[in-house]
Amino acid sequence: MKEYIGGHSKEIRLALIGRHCSHSLSKEIHEFTLRTWQVPARYDVIDIPDHKLSSTLQSLWTQGYHGLNVTSPYKRRVAAYIGQNPQTAVNTLWRGKSFWCGASSDAYGFRKGLWHLGCRPEGLRKTVILGCGGVVPSLLKVVGQSSIVILRRSLEQRIGGARTNVRYRELTPDALREELEGASTDTLLVQATSAPLKGDDMAWLESAIQDFSGFLVELNYGKTSRLLAIARKRGMLCQDGLTMLIEQALRSQELWFAKSANYEAILGHLQSSD
Repeated sequence: MKEYIGGHSKEIRLALIGRHCSHSLSKEIHEFTLRTWQVPARYDVIDIPDHKLSSTLQSLWTQGYHGLNVTSPYKRRVAAYIGQNPQTAVNTLWRGKSFWCGASSDAYGFRKGLWHLGCRPEGLRKTVILGCGGVVPSLLKVVGQSSIVILRRSLEQRIGGARTNVRYRELTPDALREELEGASTDTLLVQATSAPLKGDDMAWLESAIQDFSGFLVELNYGKTSRLLAIARKRGMLCQDGLTMLIEQALRSQELWFAKSANYEAILGHLQSSD
C-alpha cells in the first residue's frame, strides 16, 4: 500500500462493514488522517445484511477498495471466509495477491488502551469481564496471566477454550459484588457488553461496584453504561472505548500504509468535533 501515500493521485477507497454501524467514528478518524497526509480518499460505512456478506466482500475487492475495517457481528465470519480461524475475529482487511488478507487489532488496541490508563496487564491479579461477545477472546490474550471471571447472561456461552484460569458465572449484581469484593488496583473490570447501545444503561449493577477501587474499562463509546458514569464521579481509574478505537484505527493504518497518524492528534480532533 505504500505506493498510495505521498502525493499519489489515485483516490484511496476504504470502508467499514458491519451491521448498524453508522455511529462509528472510524470514518472520521481515517478521513482526518488522510486529509492530514494530503491523500485523496473516501471511507464508506456499509451496513450489510447477513446474507450479503460474502458477495459484498467480493464486490469490494473487485471495485478496488484498498482496505476494510470489520465490526460486529461479522468479525468471526470474515475470518472464516478468508481462511482463518474464526476465533481470531478479524477486524482489518488489506489487499493480498489474489484476495483479502486479514488480522485483528482488538488485542493491540485493548493493550494500548490499558497503557494510556496506567494499567499494566502483567501486574493484574484478577480480571472481571462483563459479557461474552466476539471481542472477548482478544481481551484474554492481553490479561491472560491474571485470574479471569466472565459474567454473562447466557449460561451456554464459553470462549476461554482450555484455559484453566477462566471461570464463568451468571451476570447478576450479587455475583459481580462477590467477584469485586476486596479488589484494588490489581483488579480490572471490563464492561464488554453492548447493552448500553440497546437501551440498557446497566444501572441495575450500580450497587455492585460501590466499593470497587480498581481499574474500569468500558468498551463502548458515546452510549456508555451507568457503571462508567459512577466510576468517573468517584474519580476511579477508568476509560470508555474511544481510546481502544483510536489505537485500533492506528494499527489498521499501519497494516494498510506501513505508517499511522499520531494518537494525540486524532484524540484532539475528535474532542474538538464534539
